[in-house]
Formats: sequence, C-alpha cells, structure tokens
Amino acid sequence: MRGLIDMANHLIGSSTVIQNNGGVYHEEISKKSFYLQKSLLSPQEISSIRDEIQDLCQDIDKTKFYTSNDYNNVLRVADIHEKCLSVKKYVIQSSQINTIASKFFGVDKAPKFDKCSYELKTSGSRDRDIADPLKENVVHFHFDRSYRVFKAIVLLKDIDSVNGPFQIVKGSHLISYGSWPQRLKKYLKYFQQILGFKNCHKIAWSEEKKYFDKSDVVSLTGKAGDVFFVNTGAYHRGSFVDKDREREVIWVYCYNENFLKKILKRFSIFK
Repeated sequence: MRGLIDMANHLIGSSTVIQNNGGVYHEEISKKSFYLQKSLLSPQEISSIRDEIQDLCQDIDKTKFYTSNDYNNVLRVADIHEKCLSVKKYVIQSSQINTIASKFFGVDKAPKFDKCSYELKTSGSRDRDIADPLKENVVHFHFDRSYRVFKAIVLLKDIDSVNGPFQIVKGSHLISYGSWPQRLKKYLKYFQQILGFKNCHKIAWSEEKKYFDKSDVVSLTGKAGDVFFVNTGAYHRGSFVDKDREREVIWVYCYNENFLKKILKRFSIFK
C-alpha cells in the first residue's frame, strides 16, 4: 500500500520552492503541468545558438532530418548539444534548467538528459480538419508515458497562436484530474500503454471531450529566450502552424527510467 501511495504522489508531484540567483519562485508544474521561466536565455545567447545552428544546417543533408505528415513539416536535428557548443553551454549546462529538473524528480542532483534536439516546424499542405488523428499521422492530444516525464522547451523565436504553439491540458497529469468518467478513461489508457497496446496514449479528435475539458487547454506562447517546463504525463500536443509561419525551439527531454525502478522496489514482490 505504501508503494502505491508513493507512486501516486510522484505522479501528482509536490509543490516546491526553488532558490535561484537570490530569487524565489514556486514550481507550478505540480499543479498546472507546466511552468514558464521568462527570459531565461538572453538575446545574445539566443543569437549565438541560432547562428551556430544555421551554420550547421548549411553543412548537413537536410533530407535526413526532415519529416512531413502533410499537416506540419519538421526539420529536426537530434543531439544538437553535441553539434553546437552554444546549446550545451546555455541550455544543457544551465543551472536553472538543471535545478528545475532535479526538483521535478525530487533528487538532489540533476538527472541526465535523455535527448536534446533542434526543431523547426512549418505548415503542411493539407486541410487540417479532414482526418482523424488515429487514422493518419497528424497532430493529436496524447500523453508520453504513464509516469512523470520532464521536458523543457527553449523558444528560439517568439511564439504566438499562429506559430503552432505547444498545447497542454493543465493539471491532466494528476490522478485526480477531471470527472470520474474522465479519470477512469485515463487509468485505462495507462494500463493499456503498460501492456503495449498500439496508439492507446492518443486521443481521437472526436473523443477529446470524453477525456478532458476544452477550457483546460493552454497554448504555451512566449518570447525568444523564454523556457517552458512541462510534465508530458499530461495530455499535450504540438498545434498547427499557420501558412508562412514557423516554430523554432530546442527540446530537452528527461525520462529518468531509474525513477520508476525506485518506485517498483517499494513493492516487496520486486525486491
């Protein structure tokens, strides 16, 4: 029983206060599923990152990093921190990002980041309203895993409603989120995912109201240099980019697989 309680607490998260450079701010991820740190990177740091990435993109075969699902076109370069020193310096080695990551998982030392990628997204060519996301490879609300997943989104350019902002259903990572029918549906998806059911973490457009309230959907808009920290155990998606617009960001991921192992060890059967 204690193990179940601990797992629930980790899924929910706990509100913490983080000291940073003499300032104090409350971590909101535990309640809203996301937190915005404005102007974490300076204009000079953003310029340095973008200049280095642009130089890199001139020398690579973009066809190897380019994907299209007809609704959004994406240029994605993995392990960008290993290719661009400025990303490593200003993002991966950022004391603020590492502090928030450590508090997210409740550990003293920041966990190792599993992924760091550059992403440039532009509009696709098809009508975004003609297909169901479970039948075609399009954008749809989903959760990443049935336990806590940490992501940071570094904005390299200003993002508003037309730039395809990341959208998240605030609070939906909580086991107490929504009505009881909505909760039971998500619990079922959790177990289906554990058992390996295909596409079980996705929500068809026609089914969204059965899982969450539209009023809880938040579009994460901001200025270049802002960083969003999100718990992608909550329902989320990348929204559509309008024609002639683009979204340019750095993604930082941390799954912290050891976290789940530590929780499972609390059950006697796993000792």
